Amino acid sequence: MKPRTASRLIVVSCLLTLIALVLMAWSLFDPTPIPIIASMSLGQVVGTLSLGLFGYVVVADLRAQIARRPRGSSHPPSDRVSSG
Repeated sequence: MKPRTASRLIVVSCLLTLIALVLMAWSLFDPTPIPIIASMSLGQVVGTLSLGLFGYVVVADLRAQIARRPRGSSHPPSDRVSSG
């Protein structure tokens, strides 16, 4: 996955999380049945979608790092030059 794509997905995930938070806070400020039902259902769907997007980016990044690792190495590649 390209870094730009990953960054955009993280931003979308954050925005969805904020939307879910607003939906859930709505039920606290207006404790009538419709806001409570909306926050419990829509808020959960939007929050779960944002978590799924975030998890997808994390797993894709881990897979890319493993693919870049040299064969036979159990450690990730290092950019540091050893002095010795």
